Amino acid sequence: MSPTDLLRSLLDPAVRADPYPVYAALQQQAPVAEGPMGIVVVASHAPVDGLLRDRRLSSDYRRSGAFRAWLAEQGADLDAWDADEAQPFLLRDPPDHTRLRRLAASALAPGTLGRLEPRVSALADGLLDAAAARVGAHGTVIDVVAEVAAPLPLAVIGELLGVPERDRGRLQTWSRDLARAIDPPFLLGEAERAAAWRAVEAFHGYLADLIDDRRREPGSDVLTALLAARDAGAALSDAELRGIVVLLLAAGQETTVNLIANAWLALLRHPDELARLRGEPTRAAAVVEETLRHDAPVQLRDRVALADLRIGDVEVAEGTTLLLLLAAANRDPARFPAPERFDPDRDTSGHLGFGAGPHACLGAPLARLEARVVLERLATRLRNPRLATDHLAYRDHIALRSLEALPVAVDGIATA
Repeated sequence: MSPTDLLRSLLDPAVRADPYPVYAALQQQAPVAEGPMGIVVVASHAPVDGLLRDRRLSSDYRRSGAFRAWLAEQGADLDAWDADEAQPFLLRDPPDHTRLRRLAASALAPGTLGRLEPRVSALADGLLDAAAARVGAHGTVIDVVAEVAAPLPLAVIGELLGVPERDRGRLQTWSRDLARAIDPPFLLGEAERAAAWRAVEAFHGYLADLIDDRRREPGSDVLTALLAARDAGAALSDAELRGIVVLLLAAGQETTVNLIANAWLALLRHPDELARLRGEPTRAAAVVEETLRHDAPVQLRDRVALADLRIGDVEVAEGTTLLLLLAAANRDPARFPAPERFDPDRDTSGHLGFGAGPHACLGAPLARLEARVVLERLATRLRNPRLATDHLAYRDHIALRSLEALPVAVDGIATA
């Protein structure tokens, strides 16, 4: 298959279940290559790592020539897009990115995470208790995604932000639709774009009401703290505040669900590692890091060149969109020997599972905490877990690696 065909295949839903042979072929044939629409794709660890830190690249896709050409074809108002204050800081550059990220970081300070672990443990055990009540003494099948991996991070971030429990189901639906917006919009179909935009509008409408509630009745949650920072003089518009909260809710939810599911799937496919984890639950942290390398929940990020530059043998013009294949870089044999092997004992330092540089995932410490706790609980409480099907379905994402479901047969669930 030619490099062009390999690049086009990344957009094919048929490769979602296993994109790694395509990544490996790209590394061998064209680690830096021009693809459809003039997009440049980078697949090797060293250049991806360097480009994530390169200030000559922008995270704002509105600066992409391909995106602006697509907008013009759609007859969209370019000025309105450029003036959108609700653009999350994930997609902004300094100084706006620095200012907004600093405010958002207050929600996930180390002290907050230290106090959260007992609550995360209690939530994980509660979810498994509910599954146990349904399973009964003789065992059956549980869906680890729907019954554990998805509800836990939603509950944690919902409690942090003060979202009423009755509303979290709606937030989960919006988050699922909004996750498609992580893919560059000009690579999405019309239906996917429409669903993402509807989710954005619904999210912001809901948050506007919630913010009004917090102004009238402050609480002890992060949203109240962000409002207090704004009222104390922090440069933060209402639209920017909503953008921060949407990002914390949606990005934290989706990434963590995928991390937990991918890690548990890897353990089920490597029963020796599952047995070791069961006997030594503290290995969960190493399993999480190897999952971030081996089967990253975020497979790629896009950037825009702010100036002409050269990557390897490829000349990149200002305004070019680059797809940085994090998951391919994490399996670069030049950086990680025998990269296809799942090995929690390996040195995973330098993996790009949470990105790198100024836009590295802000919620990484929380995702690590939640995944570690859940894996410990699953390993010690599920009796004889094994995959209930050989046919796993993945959601039709380009940037995210998201299992639709993870059915696991068990002989029972032990008490906490």
